[in-house]
Amino acid sequence: EGGTEDNGEEATTATGEEEEQEQDQEDFLADPVANQAPFQHPELEATREKLREARGKIRELKRDLDEAKDEAEMDFGEDLEFWPLLGKCFELKHQQYTYEMCPFKEAKQKDGRDSTSLGTWKGIVGAEEDESGGESNSHHSLLGVPGKVFKFEDGAYCWNGPERSTTVQLQCATRDEVIAVDEPSTCMYTMVFGTPSACNVEHTEGLQLDLENNSLVDLEGGEGTAGDDPHSDL
Repeated sequence: EGGTEDNGEEATTATGEEEEQEQDQEDFLADPVANQAPFQHPELEATREKLREARGKIRELKRDLDEAKDEAEMDFGEDLEFWPLLGKCFELKHQQYTYEMCPFKEAKQKDGRDSTSLGTWKGIVGAEEDESGGESNSHHSLLGVPGKVFKFEDGAYCWNGPERSTTVQLQCATRDEVIAVDEPSTCMYTMVFGTPSACNVEHTEGLQLDLENNSLVDLEGGEGTAGDDPHSDL
C-alpha cells in the first residue's frame, strides 16, 4: 500500500509540473516580450550588443596602434622625404604584364587577375650598397640617377631560379610614376621610379637654373623679334 501511495504522489507532482509548463507557454504566447527568459531580455541583448561594439572598437584601435608602431619603425629617409609615398601604389604596363610597385609594402607582376610577387619591402639603401648585380647596376646608370634605391626581396620562386626580387632606382621627377621596368637577370627585376621625393637640393637648384636659362633665352629672342618689327616704334 505504501508503494501505491508513493506512485500517486509522483503522478500528482508530474501533473502539476506539466500544468505549470503549459501555463508558462500560454503566458509566453500571450506576451512573448514580457515573459521571455531572462537571457533573452531586450535590455540584456542591448547590453550585449554594446559590448560587442566596444570589443570591435578595441580591436580596431589595437590595429591602428600596431600600424602606428610599424610606421614609427619604418625608414622614410633622412628628412622623411619618402613618407608621402606610404599607402600608395604605382603601375606601368610593359609588354603583356602590368607591374605594380607599392613602396613600403610589395612589388607585383600582374597578368589579368593573376599576380606574382616580385618581393616584399626590405628597406631603402644607398645605390652603392645595392648588391643586385652588375647588369642591374648598368641598367641603373643608364636610366636612373645615383642615390637611394628601394629594395623588395623574398618574392615568388622562379622555375629553376631564385626567389624574385626587385630593385627600384629613384629619379628626381615632377610627379610620382614608374618610368621603366626590366629583368636584366633571371627573376631579378629593376624599376626606375620618378618622384619629387628623390629631388635633393642639387636637383632643385639645377632645375631652377635650367628654368632661368630658358626664360632668359626666350626673353632675348622676344627682344630681337621686337627690334625687327617695323611697327615697334609705333
